[in-house]
Amino acid sequence: MRRSIIWLIIAGLFLAGGWGLWENGRSAPTGYHILYLAPDSGGISQIFTAQFEADTKIVQRERMTEATADILFFALAPAGQLAYTVQESETDTAIWLVDSNGRNPRHLLTCPRATCDQLVWHPDGRRLVYERRDLAEIGSPHLWWLDTETGDSITVLADEDEASSGAQFSADGQWISYVAHETEGIEVYNFVDGRRLNFSSGTGRPAIWEPGTASLLISDYDLVVFHGSDDADHQSHSHDFVQAIHLFLTELDRPAQTEIGGDLPSDDASPAWSPDGEWLVMGRKVPRTTMGRQLWLMRPDGSEARELTDALEIHHGLPGWSADGRYILFQRFPVLESEATAGIWLLDIESGEQMEIAEIGRLPIWGVIK
Repeated sequence: MRRSIIWLIIAGLFLAGGWGLWENGRSAPTGYHILYLAPDSGGISQIFTAQFEADTKIVQRERMTEATADILFFALAPAGQLAYTVQESETDTAIWLVDSNGRNPRHLLTCPRATCDQLVWHPDGRRLVYERRDLAEIGSPHLWWLDTETGDSITVLADEDEASSGAQFSADGQWISYVAHETEGIEVYNFVDGRRLNFSSGTGRPAIWEPGTASLLISDYDLVVFHGSDDADHQSHSHDFVQAIHLFLTELDRPAQTEIGGDLPSDDASPAWSPDGEWLVMGRKVPRTTMGRQLWLMRPDGSEARELTDALEIHHGLPGWSADGRYILFQRFPVLESEATAGIWLLDIESGEQMEIAEIGRLPIWGVIK
C-alpha cells in the first residue's frame, strides 16, 4: 500500500525565548531537576517536580499541576512547556498545555471515546505528535499531528486506517521514525527530500535517534545458537537456540547495521544515549523470564559493556542521562511484591551509588532550569 506523510507546512514556528521552570518570582535553585507522575493527597495522578542537590543529597519535591482528573502522560517541550493527557471521563481524554512555571494550564484538544497519549514534541517546540486509540479499535493506535498554537490536528499518515505508533524525531527535525504495524517494521521519512526507508523490526518498539546524526537504534529478534561442546565438527555436537532481542545501530545512508549485544541471549530495551553520544545505557534481561530488567552501560558498538545494577528482583526501566552525563535517572519496580509501586531513583555512573528521588512515581524525565 502506498503511503505518504502529511507534512504540516507552517513557517516561523520556533518559539522565541521561554520561561524557566522556576521563574515568575520563584527562586531559581541549583542542582538537578526531575519531572515525574505521582498521586497527590487525593489520589489523582499529577506532575511533580523534584530538585536534587548533588552535594547535600537533599531532594525537594513539589506538585506542579492541579488537574482534577488523572494525568496519564506528559512530555517536555524544548522551550520548557509541558503537554499532558488527562483522563477527563471514562471514555474521553484531552491534551492540555501548561507553562514551564506550572501555571496557566489550557485545553488543547479533546479526544471523545479515545485515548490520546504518548506525546512527542517536534524540535520546533510548537507541534507535537500523539497516538490516538479509539475505543472501537482497541490495540490499533494512529499517529496525529497537533499544532499547540492553533489546535489544528491531522493524521500523520495519509491512510487514516493504517496503524502506527512510537513516533520519534531526529534532533534537527528533518526525520521522523515510527512503528508501522502493517509491515511490522520501522519506517523512516525525511520531510525535506521525501526519502522513505523501511527497516525490519518485529518487536513493536520505537527506534531511538543518535544525537546529532542520521543514525538510529532499532530493536529486532535475533537467534542465538549454543553449541553443545567445543568439538571442531559442527555436525557432531548438540545445539540449542534462544530467540534474543538485540539492538542494531542503523546508519540511514548505509545498508549495513552494527549489532549491539553479540552472542548474548538477552532481551535489550529502552536504550538512551549519553549527552556526548559516546555511551549507551539500556535495560537487559533474560528473554521470556519474569526477572527484573537490569541497567547496562556500553559503547555504541557494544564494547566495554558492564552491568550497572544487579538486583534480579528489581525491574529498572526508562533510563535517562543527566545533561552532564553524571547520573542515570530511572524507574524502579520490585517484581516479586504483589502490591508494589514504582519509584524514581538516580544512579551515579562513577560511584555506582543509587539514591531514591521519590518513593512513588513513574515516567521520570529530566527537567530544564533556565
